[in-house]
Amino acid sequence: MLRRKKRMVCAFVLCAMVFSLGTAQALPDLVVTSITPNCGGYLFANQSNVIQAVIANTGNATAGASNASFELSDGYTEKVPVPALDAGNTTTVSITDPTIQPAGTAVTITVTADCDAGVTEDNETNNDLSVAKTVMNNGYKGKRYTGGSDIATWRTFALRGDLLYSTGDSQYLGGSSTAWNSYTVDWNESDLPVPAAASIRAARLYVIFTWDKV
Repeated sequence: MLRRKKRMVCAFVLCAMVFSLGTAQALPDLVVTSITPNCGGYLFANQSNVIQAVIANTGNATAGASNASFELSDGYTEKVPVPALDAGNTTTVSITDPTIQPAGTAVTITVTADCDAGVTEDNETNNDLSVAKTVMNNGYKGKRYTGGSDIATWRTFALRGDLLYSTGDSQYLGGSSTAWNSYTVDWNESDLPVPAAASIRAARLYVIFTWDKV
């Protein structure tokens, strides 16, 4: 009778150990899913640059508040707070890199979630993401930002009269999808209705351009 009781106790302890080992703890997992500089994802020359990063919790539990770090190969670093994130949620954090650099400079941006290791995660090795960017001229901002000079005043007038202008049949023509070198614009007499009693003091043709990445 005594031997039978011992077997029952041993069997009970073994089952309890198997059950305990088979239960996994739910943990959060913070990762960086994207890094985006400015509008369109470009780093621009001769100006500061805003850089955004998306932090996601891909784990199975809520991640408490933490910090994320931005490290750039141009020497700038910054740490930003990240709020608590429920499982499956994301948040966007950003910095402004004040480094002024010329076009053509290669810059690597690395963002690390939970950079202080303050959150216990399911995977502690997938917190960082890096992207490589080349600094580009921002043609929308004029020559001051593209290695040239500002537009200078060419001529002034003391005019008692009016100003007429027309764009003719011109239109915006981008080069991203179809490259081009020239195109023709036409003007008709009706585009510039000069009064019969008026005289033309000067006429000028201006070519308007905007930035386009080919």
